[in-house]
Amino acid sequence: MKIKSFKIKEIDGEVVKIMTDRQAGELFKAICSYNFNNEVYKGRDPLVKSFFALMKDSFDKDNFFRETGKLGGEKRANMRRENEQFGPCVARAVIGGDVVNEVMQTLFGDLEKPQKPCKVGDVKNTTNFAKK
Repeated sequence: MKIKSFKIKEIDGEVVKIMTDRQAGELFKAICSYNFNNEVYKGRDPLVKSFFALMKDSFDKDNFFRETGKLGGEKRANMRRENEQFGPCVARAVIGGDVVNEVMQTLFGDLEKPQKPCKVGDVKNTTNFAKK
C-alpha cells in the first residue's frame, strides 16, 4: 500500500542525534524510499542499516494498524448507513406501541414524555421509559 505520510517518533529522533549528518541523511532517504516506494535500504553503513531495520519494523506495525483500522471504519460506516435507512428511533417506536405502552404503564406507572419525539414513517413515538 502506498501512503502519503508517516510518523517519526521521538525515539527515532534520539537515534539520529548520535549519527553523523551523512548517516542521518542516508537514513532519512532510506525511510522515505521505504515508506513511499516500498524500497528496502541497500547501503553498506552498518549503523544506518541497523537503525533502518528497527524503524522499518515500527513503520510496518503502523501500516498494519492503519489498514485494520480502515477496515473497521468502513464496517462501522456501512452499519451507520444501514441504520440511517431505518431511522434512529425504530426500536423506541416498536417498543412504544400501544400494547407495550399499556403493559409498561401498569408495571411502572405513568411515564415521562421524551424531550424530542421521533417519527418513523407514520408512527410517532411519545413514550419515554424513564420513571418520574
